Amino acid sequence: MKTLALFDFDGTISDRDSMIDFIRFSVGARRFLIGVFRLSFVIVGYALGLISDVKTKRKVLAYFFGGVEYTRLLEIADRYAAQRIDRIIRPKALEKIKWHLSEGHSVAIVSASVELWLKKWSENLGLTLIATKPEIIGGRFTGNLASPNCKGAEKITRIKEIYDLSQYQEIYAYGDSKADRPMLSLSSRSFYKPFR
Repeated sequence: MKTLALFDFDGTISDRDSMIDFIRFSVGARRFLIGVFRLSFVIVGYALGLISDVKTKRKVLAYFFGGVEYTRLLEIADRYAAQRIDRIIRPKALEKIKWHLSEGHSVAIVSASVELWLKKWSENLGLTLIATKPEIIGGRFTGNLASPNCKGAEKITRIKEIYDLSQYQEIYAYGDSKADRPMLSLSSRSFYKPFR
Protein backbone atom coordinates (compact mmCIF):
# COMPACT_ATOMS: atom_id res chain seq x y z
CA MET A 1 0.00 0.00 0.00
CA LYS A 2 1.49 3.34 -1.07
CA THR A 3 1.09 6.21 1.35
CA LEU A 4 1.84 9.91 0.92
CA ALA A 5 2.27 12.43 3.74
CA LEU A 6 2.01 16.16 3.00
CA PHE A 7 3.17 18.75 5.52
CA ASP A 8 2.78 22.51 5.50
CA PHE A 9 5.89 24.11 7.02
CA ASP A 10 5.28 27.56 8.56
CA GLY A 11 3.14 27.26 11.67
CA THR A 12 2.70 23.51 11.23
CA ILE A 13 6.23 22.13 11.42
CA SER A 14 7.77 25.41 12.58
CA ASP A 15 6.61 27.53 15.49
CA ARG A 16 7.12 30.79 13.56
CA ASP A 17 7.46 32.30 10.08
CA SER A 18 10.61 30.79 8.56
CA MET A 19 11.13 33.67 6.10
CA ILE A 20 11.43 36.19 8.93
CA ASP A 21 13.65 33.82 10.88
CA PHE A 22 15.91 33.26 7.86
CA ILE A 23 16.22 36.99 7.20
CA ARG A 24 17.20 37.70 10.82
CA PHE A 25 19.75 34.90 10.68
CA SER A 26 21.15 36.16 7.37
CA VAL A 27 21.49 39.89 8.04
CA GLY A 28 21.65 40.13 11.84
CA ALA A 29 19.29 41.80 14.30
CA ARG A 30 20.35 45.41 13.59
CA ARG A 31 19.96 45.26 9.79
CA PHE A 32 16.74 43.33 10.23
CA LEU A 33 15.22 46.04 12.45
CA ILE A 34 16.36 48.80 10.07
CA GLY A 35 14.72 46.88 7.24
CA VAL A 36 11.48 46.44 9.17
CA PHE A 37 11.40 50.19 9.80
CA ARG A 38 12.03 51.01 6.13
CA LEU A 39 9.42 48.48 5.03
CA SER A 40 6.88 49.55 7.66
CA PHE A 41 4.48 50.99 5.06
CA VAL A 42 4.43 47.60 3.28
CA ILE A 43 3.99 45.67 6.52
CA VAL A 44 1.16 47.92 7.69
CA GLY A 45 -0.45 47.72 4.26
CA TYR A 46 -0.33 43.93 4.42
CA ALA A 47 -1.77 43.90 7.95
CA LEU A 48 -4.65 46.11 6.79
CA GLY A 49 -5.31 43.93 3.75
CA LEU A 50 -4.27 46.66 1.33
CA ILE A 51 -1.20 44.84 -0.01
CA SER A 52 -1.28 41.16 -1.02
CA ASP A 53 0.90 38.56 0.63
CA VAL A 54 2.72 37.93 -2.66
CA LYS A 55 3.54 41.61 -3.18
CA THR A 56 4.66 41.90 0.45
CA LYS A 57 6.89 38.84 0.11
CA ARG A 58 8.49 40.22 -3.07
CA LYS A 59 9.17 43.63 -1.54
CA VAL A 60 10.68 42.15 1.63
CA LEU A 61 12.87 39.66 -0.26
CA ALA A 62 13.97 42.29 -2.77
CA TYR A 63 14.93 44.69 0.03
CA PHE A 64 17.07 42.20 1.92
CA PHE A 65 18.36 39.94 -0.88
CA GLY A 66 17.74 41.56 -4.26
CA GLY A 67 20.90 41.32 -6.41
CA VAL A 68 22.72 38.93 -4.06
CA GLU A 69 24.58 36.08 -5.77
CA TYR A 70 22.52 32.91 -5.56
CA THR A 71 25.56 30.81 -4.59
CA ARG A 72 26.07 33.16 -1.63
CA LEU A 73 22.46 32.72 -0.56
CA LEU A 74 22.80 28.95 -0.80
CA GLU A 75 25.83 29.11 1.48
CA ILE A 76 23.82 31.11 4.02
CA ALA A 77 20.91 28.67 3.66
CA ASP A 78 23.24 25.73 4.36
CA ARG A 79 24.43 27.46 7.53
CA TYR A 80 20.83 28.18 8.49
CA ALA A 81 20.00 24.48 8.10
CA ALA A 82 23.02 23.47 10.18
CA GLN A 83 22.86 26.10 12.92
CA ARG A 84 19.37 27.50 13.28
CA ILE A 85 16.35 25.82 11.69
CA ASP A 86 16.08 23.00 14.24
CA ARG A 87 15.36 25.64 16.91
CA ILE A 88 12.07 26.58 15.25
CA ILE A 89 10.89 23.03 14.53
CA ARG A 90 8.08 21.64 16.67
CA PRO A 91 9.38 18.38 18.23
CA LYS A 92 6.06 16.56 17.71
CA ALA A 93 6.08 17.52 14.02
CA LEU A 94 9.58 16.16 13.52
CA GLU A 95 8.59 13.01 15.37
CA LYS A 96 5.64 12.52 13.00
CA ILE A 97 7.80 13.12 9.91
CA LYS A 98 10.28 10.50 11.12
CA TRP A 99 7.43 8.08 11.81
CA HIS A 100 6.15 8.41 8.24
CA LEU A 101 9.66 7.85 6.89
CA SER A 102 10.14 4.78 9.10
CA GLU A 103 6.90 3.38 7.68
CA GLY A 104 8.24 3.80 4.14
CA HIS A 105 5.81 6.57 3.24
CA SER A 106 6.57 9.27 0.69
CA VAL A 107 6.87 12.58 2.57
CA ALA A 108 6.69 16.08 1.11
CA ILE A 109 6.93 19.57 2.56
CA VAL A 110 4.46 21.83 0.75
CA SER A 111 5.20 25.45 1.59
CA ALA A 112 4.55 29.00 0.45
CA SER A 113 8.05 29.84 1.69
CA VAL A 114 10.76 30.26 -0.92
CA GLU A 115 12.53 26.92 -1.33
CA LEU A 116 15.94 28.53 -0.70
CA TRP A 117 15.97 28.23 3.12
CA LEU A 118 14.05 24.94 3.37
CA LYS A 119 15.98 23.05 0.69
CA LYS A 120 18.96 21.78 2.68
CA TRP A 121 16.88 20.87 5.74
CA SER A 122 14.46 18.89 3.57
CA GLU A 123 17.29 17.16 1.72
CA ASN A 124 18.97 16.20 5.01
CA LEU A 125 15.81 14.41 6.12
CA GLY A 126 15.15 12.83 2.72
CA LEU A 127 11.98 14.81 2.09
CA THR A 128 10.57 16.14 -1.16
CA LEU A 129 10.26 19.93 -1.09
CA ILE A 130 7.44 21.67 -2.94
CA ALA A 131 7.78 25.41 -2.37
CA THR A 132 7.78 28.82 -4.04
CA LYS A 133 10.68 29.21 -6.47
CA PRO A 134 13.04 32.21 -6.44
CA GLU A 135 13.78 34.12 -9.64
CA ILE A 136 17.47 33.87 -10.53
CA ILE A 137 18.86 35.99 -13.38
CA GLY A 138 22.54 36.16 -14.20
CA GLY A 139 23.36 34.08 -11.13
CA ARG A 140 21.68 36.57 -8.78
CA PHE A 141 18.42 36.51 -6.87
CA THR A 142 16.18 39.31 -8.11
CA GLY A 143 13.93 39.23 -5.05
CA ASN A 144 11.10 38.18 -7.33
CA LEU A 145 9.34 34.82 -7.56
CA ALA A 146 9.80 32.42 -10.48
CA SER A 147 6.61 30.52 -9.69
CA PRO A 148 3.18 31.30 -8.28
CA ASN A 149 3.12 31.55 -4.50
CA CYS A 150 2.74 27.94 -3.29
CA LYS A 151 -0.32 28.66 -1.18
CA GLY A 152 -3.98 27.62 -1.14
CA ALA A 153 -5.12 26.00 -4.39
CA GLU A 154 -1.60 26.38 -5.84
CA LYS A 155 -0.46 23.73 -3.37
CA ILE A 156 -2.78 21.22 -5.08
CA THR A 157 -1.45 22.17 -8.52
CA ARG A 158 2.16 21.73 -7.43
CA ILE A 159 1.49 18.45 -5.61
CA LYS A 160 -0.19 16.99 -8.70
CA GLU A 161 2.77 18.00 -10.87
CA ILE A 162 4.94 15.63 -8.83
CA TYR A 163 2.59 12.92 -7.58
CA ASP A 164 -0.06 10.83 -9.32
CA LEU A 165 -2.45 10.81 -6.38
CA SER A 166 -4.41 7.86 -7.79
CA GLN A 167 -1.38 5.69 -7.01
CA TYR A 168 -1.69 6.34 -3.27
CA GLN A 169 -4.17 4.41 -1.18
CA GLU A 170 -3.73 6.71 1.76
CA ILE A 171 -2.83 10.41 1.89
CA TYR A 172 -2.06 12.23 5.13
CA ALA A 173 -2.04 16.04 5.21
CA TYR A 174 -0.98 18.38 8.01
CA GLY A 175 -1.70 22.12 8.06
CA ASP A 176 -2.48 25.04 10.32
CA SER A 177 -4.20 27.76 8.31
CA LYS A 178 -7.03 28.57 5.91
CA ALA A 179 -4.50 28.44 3.07
CA ASP A 180 -3.87 24.75 3.85
CA ARG A 181 -7.51 23.72 3.53
CA PRO A 182 -7.32 22.77 -0.17
CA MET A 183 -4.40 20.44 0.61
CA LEU A 184 -6.21 19.02 3.64
CA SER A 185 -9.31 18.40 1.54
CA LEU A 186 -7.54 16.08 -0.89
CA SER A 187 -6.29 13.80 1.87
CA SER A 188 -7.86 10.70 3.37
CA ARG A 189 -6.48 11.71 6.77
CA SER A 190 -6.26 15.43 7.48
CA PHE A 191 -4.86 17.07 10.61
CA TYR A 192 -5.38 20.74 11.46
CA LYS A 193 -2.96 22.30 13.97
CA PRO A 194 -1.96 18.84 15.20
CA PHE A 195 1.35 19.67 16.85
CA ARG A 196 0.41 22.55 19.15
